[in-house]
Order: sequence, then structure tokens, then C-alpha cells
Amino acid sequence: MNLLHKAPSGLGYHAIVAERHPSLERIRISVLRLAPGDSYSGDTGAWESALVLQAGEATIAVESHGIVHHCQRQSVFAGPSSTVFVAPEQTWEVRAQGHATLQLVICSTPGNPGTASHIITPDQLKVRRVGQGNWFRLIYDIIDAPFPAHTMVLGETFNPPGYWSSAPPHKHEVDDPPHESAHEEAYLFRITPARGFGMQRVYTDDSSLNESYTVEDGDVVAIPRGYHPVVAGPGYQLYYLWILAGNQRVLAPRDDPNHAWLKDSEAVITAVGGLGKPGG
Repeated sequence: MNLLHKAPSGLGYHAIVAERHPSLERIRISVLRLAPGDSYSGDTGAWESALVLQAGEATIAVESHGIVHHCQRQSVFAGPSSTVFVAPEQTWEVRAQGHATLQLVICSTPGNPGTASHIITPDQLKVRRVGQGNWFRLIYDIIDAPFPAHTMVLGETFNPPGYWSSAPPHKHEVDDPPHESAHEEAYLFRITPARGFGMQRVYTDDSSLNESYTVEDGDVVAIPRGYHPVVAGPGYQLYYLWILAGNQRVLAPRDDPNHAWLKDSEAVITAVGGLGKPGG
């Protein structure tokens, strides 16, 4: 099973995880790149979509909901995202402004026609400092459980060079609340410097799924099930945009019992001053 999708190149609209994907039923991911002055229009159909700015300057409009949002971002590593959440059965338009190529990611999950569209600005994001040692990372929650979406949960994770995330490894494939929730997921990676790399493993308890991938700037990994740890290559900062979809939006991940002891060690590391944490 190949879960890795290599980064597309060139301007225009690129569907990466599309309808009838062999591993994911509830997630779609596309990348939009526009030259300055160009525009692109799309519609959500029966899906709800998040238009997440990655780089450049844009005006994003959902006219039926009275939304016209102007936003800019030098890169994913220069500051948090601006996002427009678009409800089902809506038409949206993106126009590239400024002097640089616009890069935008469109994430979609099944929607509810009664949902409203929203602008999500950087100051509205919830920031979490998670882990310790060399599994410390920063997480920005863009669309979390309280947000009025139907199936989507969305955010961004930043790994310092050589650091791990999804650590201890966790999964969310069984509908067994409150112990575990069932959500499929996908990661879209960015790396700086862009010539760098990271690693992603996806595996199950019985090893019926046990895949490891070298991920490069712009790649996407589908995660239909299994544990899914990530590590940044030495010297390269790693980012991934993560999107989840399931029957409900409260996340209850289950840690791999072989590695769950990492959480017990975090309090000890905190007590000695955040050993290994950048800036700690």
C-alpha cells in the first residue's frame, strides 16, 4: 500500500487526494498555485472546505456568505495561517495579489448544508506546546472540536530540526469513546530549507500495515489507520498541515502501548528544565 503522494509542480489547481482515493473516503486535498493577478474559482458541493494560505498574498471571497478576506503569509515558517472555512454548496474565488506566487491548500471533508462559512485569522488560532525532549513540537489548532464544522478537524504542527511528533505514536481508527475515536487523516508537509527531508512511519499493532516514507517539501501522506510518527531531518525544520474526518469531531487518540511511557517521562524532563527543548 503506497500512502505517499509526491508534491505536484507548476501553477494551477492540483488534486492530490481526490474522490475515489484508494485509502481515504472522507478527505480531499488539493494545492492551488497562482501567478500574481490570476484567479481561480471553485465550489464545495456536498463538502465543507478549508482554504489554508501557505505563501503569498490573496483575496478570498465567498460572496453568498458576505466574505471577502485579504490575507498574506511569507511562508508557513514565517507565521501562523489565515484560513477561510467554506460551507457546503458554496462557490468561492481566490485572487493572487502582490508580487509572489500564491500557494494555497484546499482541504475538504463531508459537510452539512446548514453550516456557515467563516474567516479564521492568525490571532484566533489556539497554540499548544506538546511533548518534551526531542519530541517537543508546536501545534496550531485551526479548526478544533468547538468550531462549527460538521466533520473537519484541522491544524498545523511544527517540528524543530531532528525532532519527532505524533510521539508517543498514536492512532485513531476504532470508534470506542472515550478511549479511542475513529478518524482518517492526511498530512501535507513543508520543509525548510526546501531541499530537506523528514520521515513518516504508518503502522498497525499486527504489522498488517507497516510503511515508512521519506517525505520532501510539498508531499502528502494518507493515514487511513495505524500509528503515524514523524521526524524532521537534522538541520531541517518540518511542518505539516493535518486534516482529520470522522463520525464525530472529538478526538480521542490511543497511544501505542509500547511507547506510551514517553508521556510519563515528560514531567521529569519538565522538572529539570525542559531538557532538549529549543529555547528551554
